[in-house]
Amino acid sequence: MPDQPYEQFLPEHGYASSTPASDGAAVYTFFGRSGVQAFDLDGNQLWKADVGTTTHIFGSAASPLLVDGHVIINASVESGTLFALDKQTGEIVWRADGIADAWNTPTLVTLPDGEKEVVVNTAGKILSFDPKNGTLLWECESADTYICPSVVVHEGTIYSIFSTASQPANPDRPLTSFF
Repeated sequence: MPDQPYEQFLPEHGYASSTPASDGAAVYTFFGRSGVQAFDLDGNQLWKADVGTTTHIFGSAASPLLVDGHVIINASVESGTLFALDKQTGEIVWRADGIADAWNTPTLVTLPDGEKEVVVNTAGKILSFDPKNGTLLWECESADTYICPSVVVHEGTIYSIFSTASQPANPDRPLTSFF
């Protein structure tokens, strides 16, 4: 699948570090700078989307997240961008730039009223987006270093775990008010 050469540490794991996602009708994969691809359950390629061409010596690892007809891709390593792709066509629905040093899979948060947020942990801040249109809903400070783990949500608190310390996140509108 990858059409980009392996360099540095990439021969140790290739471009398939992420976990594919499936909705039961198709499988969605992210191969770093080789792009996002969708396949039917017989293995036929449905579409391919380019989300950037750069890489890091360790490659990328974020997995696709399926939310309401969109494939959410954290292409921080490839382009510094969070993408929402139409899961039927692979076309870009929205994009959020400025996603820095984030190797993590975005986390879907469903609020008690049923509204959804896509939360991604980046160097220096945690960001929350409306999965329908990419509107930034809130942000708060986070570790000022590269971030590998995804945030964890438990009982109304978002936990940000990173290499030097761990602390609960405190967005401008505390999640404890939603749960």
